[in-house]
Amino acid sequence: MAEFSLEDLLPMPPDMGPPLPRFLVIYWPWYEEKPPGTYRLTVFRVGNGTVTPGSGDYEAGTTVTLTAVPDTGAVFDHWSGDAAGTSPTVNILMDRDKEVTANFVSGPPEEREEIEITWE
Repeated sequence: MAEFSLEDLLPMPPDMGPPLPRFLVIYWPWYEEKPPGTYRLTVFRVGNGTVTPGSGDYEAGTTVTLTAVPDTGAVFDHWSGDAAGTSPTVNILMDRDKEVTANFVSGPPEEREEIEITWE
C-alpha cells in the first residue's frame, strides 16, 4: 500500500482547479501528449466536405498541404484560422501549433444570395 503524508490529502490551491487531493491523477482518454519537436495541426470544417490529410502532429518545419473536397451539392468557399484564401489547396508551415477551418457552402458561389447585416 502506498504511503501518503498529510499534505497529499490536502486540497490543491484554488488557482489549480477544484479541491481534489494532490495524489489524485486524472486520466483524460481523449488527450495525448504530442512528441517533442512537433506541432499539432487541428483541422475543422464548416459545411459539407472533407479535408485531407486532417488533424495530426507534424515535425517542426514541415509543410503540410491541406486539400478541401466538397461533398455533392456543396462548394469550397474559403479557409479561416491560421490559413487564408479561396483555393481548395493550402500549404501550412508547421512552426507552431495551428488551427485551420475549411468553410464549405451549398451551391455554386454565384447562386448564393447576398445577406446584408446592419447594426443599430
